[in-house]
Amino acid sequence: MFNTVDDLRNSRKIIRDFWRKYIDIGESLSVQDIFIISILNRMAEINDAFNELTKPDNYNYLGAAPLVRLQIDTLIYAYAGTLVDDFIEFLKCFMKGDKWTKLKDREGNELKESYLVDSLCKIYGTDEFKRIYKATSNFVHLSNSHLFMTIWTSEKSMGQRVGIYSVPDNEQNLIDIMLGINALIFRILIVSYVATREEEVRRLKELQIKYPDKSIDEIYAEFADNDTVLHQLFFGQLKQQK
Repeated sequence: MFNTVDDLRNSRKIIRDFWRKYIDIGESLSVQDIFIISILNRMAEINDAFNELTKPDNYNYLGAAPLVRLQIDTLIYAYAGTLVDDFIEFLKCFMKGDKWTKLKDREGNELKESYLVDSLCKIYGTDEFKRIYKATSNFVHLSNSHLFMTIWTSEKSMGQRVGIYSVPDNEQNLIDIMLGINALIFRILIVSYVATREEEVRRLKELQIKYPDKSIDEIYAEFADNDTVLHQLFFGQLKQQK
């Protein structure tokens, strides 16, 4: 997924299909699912805006570049959730809108963005991600990157891009970077979150087989507090009002 420009242009369908497959793993939504819904929805919305701004006949580099940085933020958040021992605490922080950067990973490191960016660079054996992170950050706030994009102008438009003096250094590169960021987010979701979800549902099905006379609510009530795997699924269970 997210290997070609067509994938980026059709990202909403890819994201929707992924969610349908993911949610089909179980019959209920966990708190983890709510987190993933937030990630996928933000991905789709940012990609839609990015696609509009990078149409060949209406290319808006200064408008599109900050969206790459926003998608990097989505990636960082998804990655941070895989590093904590207590995912429930991480999600509580997320849902309350509290600062999650003061939480720590399994090795005791605070989840600061700089640490997470460095960690991603180590995983993939390159500092390219850090370089892109810094460069696209320059487009979020008014900076010398905007100056360099407009200092040489044509007679037609002062905003016309003539020379590029920042990363990404050309139009295709910007699109390729956005594709790469989307692909990394999906890899994290599939490797970490979906595997966890499958384990949660597997445990629930085991208990349903063992106790066929008990309803799902009764199984939750009896086992969730003392069953780590089931607890995570139970914590965010969305129950219909009876």
